Amino acid sequence: MGGGLQPTLVPISLDPSLLASYATAFGLADAKEGAQYLATAIATGSFWNDYQPSVLVIRLDSDPIAAAIGFFDAAARSRLAAQAKALHAGLRRLKYVDDQTVRSAVSQLASKLRDRFGCDFLQSCRFTAIPRGGLIVLGWLSYELGLKPDQLEPPDDAGVPLVVVDDCAITGARFGAWLRKNPHRNVVFAHLYSPAATCRNILDREPRVQECLSAFDLADYGREDLGGGLGDWEQEWTARMSGSRYWIGRTDYVCFPWGEPDRSVADPLTGGTLPAWPLVPGCPNKSPTPLQDPGVTVSSIPGTLGGHRLPDGVVYGEVAGWTVVGNLYTGACIGLRESGASFWEALRISSSRREALETLQAEYGVDAATLETDLERFVAELAQLGFLHSPADA
Repeated sequence: MGGGLQPTLVPISLDPSLLASYATAFGLADAKEGAQYLATAIATGSFWNDYQPSVLVIRLDSDPIAAAIGFFDAAARSRLAAQAKALHAGLRRLKYVDDQTVRSAVSQLASKLRDRFGCDFLQSCRFTAIPRGGLIVLGWLSYELGLKPDQLEPPDDAGVPLVVVDDCAITGARFGAWLRKNPHRNVVFAHLYSPAATCRNILDREPRVQECLSAFDLADYGREDLGGGLGDWEQEWTARMSGSRYWIGRTDYVCFPWGEPDRSVADPLTGGTLPAWPLVPGCPNKSPTPLQDPGVTVSSIPGTLGGHRLPDGVVYGEVAGWTVVGNLYTGACIGLRESGASFWEALRISSSRREALETLQAEYGVDAATLETDLERFVAELAQLGFLHSPADA
């Protein structure tokens, strides 16, 4: 907030059709409930730690609209725009796997393991998991395969067949990190979802891995999305992303009841990446702060103010003593402080202008006629700027 920086408003585009699909995936009533659920998820992202204080505002009285309000300089605004673009892409390819589907996928994985190795071989194996989702999958897989308790203990001999279990493997980075930390020479990697290319590349590059099995293959949308630009995109993202990865591409964004995989956003400032906003609430791996203390506050605003209807596209929020009002459709934005913020707050908590006037009289204790004139002038100015409907239109 140094250097006289004033708070501003950055729109977050919400596609109604994608919100409707998102709501359906999570068993929510409609796109509006989906928007509220999504905003709760976004608020838990570690991205916001660098942009405090700030607030997420969401308006639900018509097609849902949202914005971030805070002290955002040009660099912050460019990063917010990148996050919003990635949010749209994530929602478009969201694949939420509920508990019932997880159990079916575990059964499919168990069948593939039995078909590939046979029951006798599997009874000679030890099993381990990559936290956190892998531990959950392994728990169910152990029942499907009838594993004995000692098969879940670490092997003493690095040559004993070891089945490493995970929920999904998109780039394979977590499995690669596991391999670098563990000396086992006879490894089978078993998981629920991955692009087929990830498994192929793991087998090509890792001589210690005897087999790589997924219950289901994920589609590769790279050519569909990027056409002839796919090669350049792959080169760009290979340079952006640190660490070893077996595959870089575009596929379904798989989420589970216990969490969601890491997702990256191109950082327009550094040429690297940023952690993307989460899409699913209740995933503590996505934020260092507990969910009851999110990185940013979510404020749901109504479509009226002091008996006046807000024009389409208008949102507002309070941050660090400022009230910021903006129209996402026109780009207009103002910041209110002191008396202006007080007048707006009085209207916000009131059902009519008369009730707002009574609130202000109690606060200021000035002549009622003068205060009424000031409030009327304030409302008229807001209407002229397009932030409130005039009384005749309210």
